[in-house]
Amino acid sequence: MEETEHVARRLDRMLKNKKIDDESALKYLRRLRSIEMTLEILTKTGVGIIINKIRKESEDPEVATLGKNMIKQWKKLVPDKSEAPASCTNSVGNNNNDNGNNNDNKHSPESNNYNVCDDGGPQEAKRSRPSENKESTELSGNASRGFFPVHTLTTTDQVRLKAREMLQSALESGSK
Repeated sequence: MEETEHVARRLDRMLKNKKIDDESALKYLRRLRSIEMTLEILTKTGVGIIINKIRKESEDPEVATLGKNMIKQWKKLVPDKSEAPASCTNSVGNNNNDNGNNNDNKHSPESNNYNVCDDGGPQEAKRSRPSENKESTELSGNASRGFFPVHTLTTTDQVRLKAREMLQSALESGSK
């Protein structure tokens, strides 16, 4: 880990000075490639981000290729976003109301699924996708025409109904 931090500092210094020595960068990248990398080292040192910046700013294609290959290899260490780690817990209630009665709260922050993880990564709260996303399938048919989905009109709140009516009429008059 110490060697990785040392190399990361050197590469970061090159970035800050806006003077990337391609030979030195290549030497440091090869040194990093020989080190066995772990997710912990990657997150604590931020070396992946630094290498990506070096790769983009370097004029040497070998530096760019080596950096890209290393990042691609290291991405395999990062857990897939669709799978929540076992140490994660659900901190906010799921919106599993399939009966259609509580559509008013469908877009409230309380209805989203969030998994809180303490895996040492930079993001502690990670959002997980619901297994079924009925809303996106309902939106796809009406989205191209510019109308609101039908399921959002099932409210009895007079203020919301009036606001929707005004928005719809404004949109219709604007498109003519």
